[in-house]
Amino acid sequence: MSGAFESVRGYSFSPTDLAVDSRTSGVSGFMRVKNGADFIEQAVRTHIDFFDEIVVVMSGSTDATPRILERLLSELRPRLRVIHYLDDVFPPGSDGHRRTNANHPRSMVNYSNFALAQTRHQIACKVDDDHVAISGVMSRLVSRVRSPSFRDTDFLAFSGLNLICGEDGRLGVSKSDPLSGGGDIGFFRVLSDSYFRHDPRFERVSRSGRTPTFGGFAYWHMKYLKSGFGFGNYDLARGENARFERKRQRVLAPGAVFYTLQELVRGVPGGVVPEFFASLSGKGRFLSDRRKGLEALWSHLPGDAIWERLNQSGFFSR
Repeated sequence: MSGAFESVRGYSFSPTDLAVDSRTSGVSGFMRVKNGADFIEQAVRTHIDFFDEIVVVMSGSTDATPRILERLLSELRPRLRVIHYLDDVFPPGSDGHRRTNANHPRSMVNYSNFALAQTRHQIACKVDDDHVAISGVMSRLVSRVRSPSFRDTDFLAFSGLNLICGEDGRLGVSKSDPLSGGGDIGFFRVLSDSYFRHDPRFERVSRSGRTPTFGGFAYWHMKYLKSGFGFGNYDLARGENARFERKRQRVLAPGAVFYTLQELVRGVPGGVVPEFFASLSGKGRFLSDRRKGLEALWSHLPGDAIWERLNQSGFFSR
């Protein structure tokens, strides 16, 4: 199946691979995928109309991901490109990730930088295989970054809601991990120093001193609705990823679901201390603006299928 795609093995990232000077005007999405069959099609389809291209880099998938991507590629090429990254990548939080050099082919950092380097346009944005775009918000964000006023120093960040099903089958938001995207997901202009760096816990994109600006809640995060609650790619059975094992236990704890927007707003920290923190740092302002954005969800989200399901369940009742 992988013969249907471009492929690469043994890649080691260099900043020159970003080819900054040869990039063309436009917006690229890049996606790293391993066993993303549950939502990869929704992720691609809900984002593809807003980007000039989406580059999907697949690594180590043993589920239906290759077949889904082959079908999507036949329909959506050339706006969709798929590349098979043949090296086995250590998952974030694992011992292998902590020990491995950032430019090693098995490093998540290297893998991420390869995906970024395959994009061809001046503005880029990371998309995950379990992000389902909220079309009205995403449309407004992309219009902003396509404007001549979007500067090299801008980082237009956005967040998502971590959906989960409770024990009774009702859809809600994870109580232990309600929000996705804390200033690390967003649109940025690709410069020579705009790439991923190593952190012992995960890969992190360097914003080159650019302060994130909160643009809104632009996606539903489906991670905890995936098979295995989204923890299948972290090698938890080996006992080498204690950070994500602790997170899994918190997420799956009894009663760990917000069933209403009011519960969610009350459950996200706010008040005097965060507001004071917001006055001292750009990240603080982002988190403060993100929390305030929760209260506007009712009026700002369009009536897509997931919104309707939440609305019917009483999540947005006032």
